[in-house]
Amino acid sequence: MLTDPAQTGTQPSAPKQSDPAAKPRRTLRYVLLSALGVFALVAVVLAVLIILPPASLVTPIIVKNFATQTGRELKVGSASYAFKPDFVIHFDNVTLANPQGMSGPDLLQAGALDARIDLISLVKGTVTVTDLTITQPVLTLHKDKSGQSNWAFPAQNAKVRLTQLSLVKGSASYQDEQAGQSFQMTDIAGTLSQKAAVQEAKITGTTVWRAEPIKVDIDVADVQALAAGSVTNIVAVAASKHVNVNATGSVTPTDRGRFQGTFNVSTPSPPELARWLGSTPPTGVRLSAASLSGQIDATPNVVALQKTQLKLDGANSVLDVRLDLTTKPKLTGTIDAPVLDLTVLSGTSTPLRASAEATPAPSLNVTPAYESLSADLDKLDRELGSAPPSAAPQATATATPSLWSNETLDLAMLSEIDMDVKATAGKVHLGRLDATSGVLAVAVKDGKLDMSIQQLDLDKGQVTGRLQLQGPQKSQAQTAQTQASQAQTAITVGLDNVPVESILKEFAPSAPLRGATKLDLSASGQGRTQRDLVGSLTGKASFAISKGAIAGFDLRSMILEWWRSWSFDPARKTEFSVLQGNYDIRQGDLRSVSDLAFRGKDVDISSSGNINLSTGVVDQSVRLQLTPPPTHLPIPLKVSGTLTKPSVGLDWSSIFGSPKEVGGPSQVALSPQPLPPDVKQKVQNILSANANNPKLAQQTRDALQSLLSTPAPKADDQKK
Repeated sequence: MLTDPAQTGTQPSAPKQSDPAAKPRRTLRYVLLSALGVFALVAVVLAVLIILPPASLVTPIIVKNFATQTGRELKVGSASYAFKPDFVIHFDNVTLANPQGMSGPDLLQAGALDARIDLISLVKGTVTVTDLTITQPVLTLHKDKSGQSNWAFPAQNAKVRLTQLSLVKGSASYQDEQAGQSFQMTDIAGTLSQKAAVQEAKITGTTVWRAEPIKVDIDVADVQALAAGSVTNIVAVAASKHVNVNATGSVTPTDRGRFQGTFNVSTPSPPELARWLGSTPPTGVRLSAASLSGQIDATPNVVALQKTQLKLDGANSVLDVRLDLTTKPKLTGTIDAPVLDLTVLSGTSTPLRASAEATPAPSLNVTPAYESLSADLDKLDRELGSAPPSAAPQATATATPSLWSNETLDLAMLSEIDMDVKATAGKVHLGRLDATSGVLAVAVKDGKLDMSIQQLDLDKGQVTGRLQLQGPQKSQAQTAQTQASQAQTAITVGLDNVPVESILKEFAPSAPLRGATKLDLSASGQGRTQRDLVGSLTGKASFAISKGAIAGFDLRSMILEWWRSWSFDPARKTEFSVLQGNYDIRQGDLRSVSDLAFRGKDVDISSSGNINLSTGVVDQSVRLQLTPPPTHLPIPLKVSGTLTKPSVGLDWSSIFGSPKEVGGPSQVALSPQPLPPDVKQKVQNILSANANNPKLAQQTRDALQSLLSTPAPKADDQKK
């Protein structure tokens, strides 16, 4: 008979209510069999008369007896009766009214009804309908606000038996004013046939959900068993633009319509499916076509999936999960993925991996010494007020570098479902990063996400971490825009013995730093976007890199030959025993608590300054000393630019300002080349223009004068 796919699958009715899936079947079956039972009373008279009386005489008798047995009004537009040789009935324009006092559309309307009744069984006092065809039936199931339903009938007549039922071009609708549920199905066609002791049913039709048609095919192994509340096998197929569903198993009406069996669900676009179902797809995720197939055990309150295969680019996995719909939806269980490819899931392209023969140079720019000297002389000239107006730097509009998405975070989904899921991954891939043995615990409660990396192996080290993210909390005084600005996050990250190059290669083609890293970071913040959240972080961070090296650069040689231009050379390196630092995090800025310490075989380095985690901007002051010999004052350097494209050069401004604390590179090696003419001219202009300027300190004047007075040494006097 008619079956409601939304009630048997996607929209189950509440417990202790009759199952709307069986209502069309039971109602039509009862109506038809009750009417046919009345026909049996009249048929005996017809058999005696041999020659049929006029339909105008028989039909009122049928209508009256039907009303007596059911309390319902039966309307027939026209009717005809015949023996061929069975008793044959034809009704046109049939209407079955609602119970008295109940408003709304009639329970059943049909264009035509044709029935063939076995004459021998009729003479014996039973009614066996060998063939029943209903054309253009319109079934309207309605429960009003008081709880009264229009499909409730007295007990079925046990002496009436139906062996074949056919529906042609029908439709059905269901409305429950108490529960606020409604459903409609059109283009219904189906058959019900009696085989041995069971009645099989095959129904096809079309329903509509959110303006999209869904084609439905349902096979019921035993309609009588289903109506009696016994376990019945069923096959259901639903096909639409957004999702295709196939389910095979058994239904137990007495156990809240429990379905047990196997299923397959596929969708060409998970985000579009989410929107069609009324949910918001997660931001920052790019999902391809996906499918789920496995075992299912479902009631209106709980859906359990066992050994379920998820096929999704980047996240093929096996699920054992349970969705509890008793109150607020809650998902629990485990997910096991052999490979989790976050690059694919994020929709970003995988960076090309360099071959072993060609190591790309890191994006580290080393500013030549005389170029940085010229720039710092211009800066000093402007500070002293002696620079001509034409020398003022021209303001240029530059885009602020961004490491994080500036899209508004949509965390509404966190409030729609609670979650307690543990996910494992044999391999985890992100860009150039490849990790193994990943264990992730994800919990969502009352709109707050708590995600913990319990285990993740990266090369020879381990990664742990925890991310807490909470969406805006609603209040009557807040607008939607204000709420969105209050999303909050807390993060902790731990690295132990992780090669720093494994992390840095995600941001650059080749890592300029190598060594085993230990990192501890904890911070919290709030904002509307990823960038806002990172830019508001407040907390602490510390790290230590041991037994490492700066790849591609020999710092000792760079200082001893400071006048040269230097660039990345894979044959060079600067080894160190330890590199460590401690930072406060304030509004997304990493601020040195103590100087970063670098202890190497050839050089020692200390550094302090800021690193902005939101924009990636770097501002670090560095002090470098060669391990003796020679003995010298620290040589100041400055690191600027961004984390993805840093720049380093000599800090001549510090040399001019603090000549007793730091010194220039000429104290360890004199340039074999004279001071470039343009640089020499700038020094002379500053000295002459500020001969009596009190802003030019004597120590700075002496430092400038030393640039002019330093003789060019002979080549054999150079220290190497």
